[in-house]
Amino acid sequence: MSVGTYCLTTSDNARVYAGNTGTKPALWIYCTSPTGATAATCEVTATGLSLVLTGGASAGTDTLAFATYTTLTTLIAAINALVKPAGTYTWKAGAVYYGASPSSYLPMTGAISCLGSANQIQVQTNTTYETDLMADRATDIIERWAGRKFKTRTYDRRVYDGNGRRQFILDQFPVTRLGRVSLGRTNAFSIQNTTALNFATVEVNTTQVRLNADGAVTDITISDSATIADLITAINAETGWTATAATSAASARAAYYTSLDGTTKVPEILPMAAHSCLSPTLAYVEMPDADLEGHYLDTTAADEDRNPGMIYYPGGFTEGRQNLIVDFNAGYSTIPAALEQLCLELVKLKYDQSKADRNVQSEKLGDYSYSISDFRQIRDDILAEAGAFKAYSF
Repeated sequence: MSVGTYCLTTSDNARVYAGNTGTKPALWIYCTSPTGATAATCEVTATGLSLVLTGGASAGTDTLAFATYTTLTTLIAAINALVKPAGTYTWKAGAVYYGASPSSYLPMTGAISCLGSANQIQVQTNTTYETDLMADRATDIIERWAGRKFKTRTYDRRVYDGNGRRQFILDQFPVTRLGRVSLGRTNAFSIQNTTALNFATVEVNTTQVRLNADGAVTDITISDSATIADLITAINAETGWTATAATSAASARAAYYTSLDGTTKVPEILPMAAHSCLSPTLAYVEMPDADLEGHYLDTTAADEDRNPGMIYYPGGFTEGRQNLIVDFNAGYSTIPAALEQLCLELVKLKYDQSKADRNVQSEKLGDYSYSISDFRQIRDDILAEAGAFKAYSF
């Protein structure tokens, strides 16, 4: 575990730039000294925690892998759950540092004696988690300041208002791959509930159709159905619910397709907020009307690094409300140096502030937040370079 997937810097870069080289106690631990025990040791290796008990019926070695117990919280729980053949709990542990900190941040040690409560020891951790958290939050404030995301990711079912022109600029860039582009909406099926007394609603999110009758909620996973017809059948199997295909063509369409990321199952029906459908009222679930042909990504308006995400369609993107639906990949595989530098400057700023305020404790990590005002403390040249990556204004 390290910084988040979309962080503008790495865990190591954030730690080194901020000067975060210290350690703090992570957890306390000891062996309860069962009958016949002559020694007990705790050792941190590169891959886990090794607990060795010598002598008596409970003797043995327990190895707890960081890959399995990824945080201090889960590692401590595993230690306290260890039961030896004698049937007694022989190891005790508790948290000192922030429980969400990765267990892999425990520096390696030799075998340290810890037999009996009088010989309780504290296992140290490096404080990288603090700068990890600061880097993730710095990334968030930079993206809000810039009005865009930066690291490459997939955008499924991005909905826009058609502009009536042949060119349309997406809100994220550089666009590296263009998937489905659909124009217009059409009804997939209607739905109503005939048994609720007070209210009934239907809602569609990115994975499910949610049916709510007087507060009794049923979630139907869309990817469990191969076609819209199968999804309608699943809805009709629920007591009091009736769904009807808008057309035979709608019924035959696939219920989902695979995202550009190659794994995510994207529903064919479009997300919608809860709509009333208590009989005799009908709610209508929509899907894209038609996928465009002959459209393409226009990369001639700017160099590759600053590709503005412009798509072109000879027939024009019909003007309308949320009638243009696009799948695409956008962002940088390698973060531009100017953006990483701004992130590092913000991390160092917050880290230095935390060290200056002696009242800030590790348990207060949630208080490390950023605001736009923090940018006033960054050098003008760094801000100017990063400012070149702000979203376009039209």
